[in-house]
Amino acid sequence: RDVLWEAIGRSKDGQPAPGMSTGLPERRISTADEHGTGVGESVPMPVSRGRLLLLEPMRVQDFGPWTDVVDESFILLGPSNQWPGNIYSAMIAIHWEIVIEASKSDGTRMKWVRPINIEAPNNVVSIDKLPVRSGRVES
Repeated sequence: RDVLWEAIGRSKDGQPAPGMSTGLPERRISTADEHGTGVGESVPMPVSRGRLLLLEPMRVQDFGPWTDVVDESFILLGPSNQWPGNIYSAMIAIHWEIVIEASKSDGTRMKWVRPINIEAPNNVVSIDKLPVRSGRVES
């Protein structure tokens, strides 16, 4: 959180910057938000005429190709873009998941999600066209 305040030149005693929530007390910080940044949350902002505006972080997501499971052993390929490995810092969070979707013959759909750790590559990662998955105006 302190890194964000310093980067945008604001006092941490003032109003939170757009997209940031009010700082959470230590006893309320979940393990998923160990730095207490409040980044990653949807933050409601009242606007005129009784409506509500939600400020949200920019979310990006990329997929590998679909893989049909025929045998007990199979290979999952990652996204075509090269991505950094897992990063959990005060300014950015990047995590990887394996998502398995299945459909039974009766039409029942199931989904299984497993977070995984991916090591950072040894070279600079640059993504020319970020695959944004967001309803934000600037996306």
